[in-house]
Parts: sequence; structure tokens; C-alpha cells
Amino acid sequence: MAQSSELKVEAHTIGVAMFGLGKVGILHLQNLLSHSDVRVIYCVDADTRRAKLVEEKYKLTNKVKFVTPGEEDVVLKDKEVAAIVIATPIHTHEKLVLNALEAKKAVFCEKPLAYTYEGMRNCYSVARKSNLTLFCAFNRRFDPALKQIKDRVTKGEIGDVQMVKTSGRDGHSIENLGYLLTSGGIFNDAAVHDIDLICWILGEFPVSIYADGHAYNSDIANIGDLDNIVILLKFQSGVIATLDVSRNSAYGYDQRLEIFGSKGMLCSNNVRPVQVEHYSSNATSQNAITSTFAYRFADSYRAEMNHFINCVKGIEQNEVKHFQTLAVKKVINYCEESVKERKAINLSKSVYDDEFFN
Repeated sequence: MAQSSELKVEAHTIGVAMFGLGKVGILHLQNLLSHSDVRVIYCVDADTRRAKLVEEKYKLTNKVKFVTPGEEDVVLKDKEVAAIVIATPIHTHEKLVLNALEAKKAVFCEKPLAYTYEGMRNCYSVARKSNLTLFCAFNRRFDPALKQIKDRVTKGEIGDVQMVKTSGRDGHSIENLGYLLTSGGIFNDAAVHDIDLICWILGEFPVSIYADGHAYNSDIANIGDLDNIVILLKFQSGVIATLDVSRNSAYGYDQRLEIFGSKGMLCSNNVRPVQVEHYSSNATSQNAITSTFAYRFADSYRAEMNHFINCVKGIEQNEVKHFQTLAVKKVINYCEESVKERKAINLSKSVYDDEFFN
């Protein structure tokens, strides 16, 4: 997959259009505005009231053009725009990615690129033929702690990896049923992060997959989704990974990783806004963990955007490979099949083979 854009841009300035000003979109906008090599030219959002609030809050009047999705063509035809960042509702991703690539723009898109494997594959195929950067935003790969764990595992610091455990528990996503209706389900929306993280760290994909879950929240049950799931992955190397994911965390944004090997263990634990512990004669206490993804992964959101801009400039190669993203989508599909069929799905390594992977 080619990682550089054919677009001619100024040596030190990349013109960017930001699509979507929701929670994640605002994070990306903040990082773009603070980047010395970026000029935000457009912000695109269907909610004009929200757009006006953003314009005023960040003092962008007469600096950034705020338009609606109906003016997408104007944005994509603007030759000053070298790249677009997509943080719109998931059902808009595939069409917007393809339109942007057709307009010869580099693309940063929140996961997933499309609802289906075939749709994702087509997006990558178009990007490849156009020699354009297409970055799927698996931001956790850029978290300093998780990146260090990956590097230390690769160096063999804990010997042969034998077991992996992750916990991914959120208490806020359940509050937005409208979002959950279009999220693609808990596997595509939430579990995908930890599945990608594990496969990235191990450098392989599972050959046995079992998943099960339950919906404790009646609203989630009524839309055919789950709010608590457990996944068991077995890899060709023998590594066993267990993942638990919940939308019902009452105590904060719980994100933990444990890698157990023949020579030791590496762990990433929860982040607390204030790192103070209290010790007394009868108890030990500490402050609550962070409650939002925006706080926990602030560094990784910033780092992934810096990486994307460097890819557009031709300084770096895209670290989120197309074959990785596509393989993870296959794992997600098999997880959903496992829940439906109530059985383990056993695979051969060749299931991840695809002529486009080469």
C-alpha cells in the first residue's frame, strides 16, 4: 500500500478539511489546530448550531469555513485541501472515503472504514490505485504505554508470550442509544480496539475464536445488541487471549492490558487524573480512574494525527496496514458468528490470505 499522496502541498503546511464535530471530531480538530504544519480550511457538520459553538469557542471566525455535508463537493474540489479527517457517523464513512480518494485527497478515517469487509477492501483498493494515504484510526497503537509494551514484547523481554488479558469497560456509551443504533454493535464498536491491539502486539491473527455475551440493558437488548461480552482467542503460536468488554462500568473508563510470558509480565493499568494515594491505620484509598476515553487516550489521539500528517508529507509510512485492518474485521465477523451459533469457530491461517494482502 502506497503511503504518500500525489498532491502537491506547501513544504510545511497541509490543508485539511475536518468532517464531523462530535466528541471524537472535536479531539481531532483540537490536534489539527495545534499542529504547526496544518491549516484547517473547512469544518463540515450537519448540526449548524454545534458548528457555530465550535467556531466561537475556538475563535475560528474568518479563519475556517464552516459548511454542511450538502457542500461536500465544494470541499473536495478545493485544491488547497490535501487531506480530510473523517469523524462522522459510521454509515457515512465508506461513501465519504471513496469520494475523498476520487478527489485525490489523503484520508484519515475513524474506524471502521465501512460496515462490511468488502466495503473496507474496496476503500483500500481505491487508495492503492490512487497512490494515496488511507489511515484507519486505531489510535491505541499510538498510546505511549501500549506502544512500549509492543516494543518490549517484540524485543523478547518477557520471553515467549503465553497469555494475554484485556478489559475494556465504558460507562458512557450506553447513554447514547442513537449512536449505538448505528455503531455496528459492541464487537465492531468496542471490542475491535482490543482485538486490533492484541493482534498488533503478537504479530499474528487467531485460529480459534469463541465469544459470548448478554444484554443487561433492555434498550440495548431491544436493538439486538449486547452490553457485556467475553472473547477467547487462540493463536497458532499457542498464545491464549481473553477479552472482556462492557458498556456498564459504574466506576470509570476501565482499560487494562496484561501480557504474560515465559520470562515475566507486562501490564498497562488504568490512568487516574490525580495520582494521590491515602494511607491510614485502617484503609488505603486513591482517586477514581478517569471517566472518559478523551482523557485516557489524549496522547494517542495526538500522536496518531501527527503520524497521519507525516504520512501525507511523505516523512513516515502508514503504520496501520491494510491487511491488519481487514484481518481484524474478519475476526470481528467470526466473533459475531460464534455468538450466534454458540460455538467456537476454528480456522486455518489461510483464512486471512487474500490476494490483496500481498
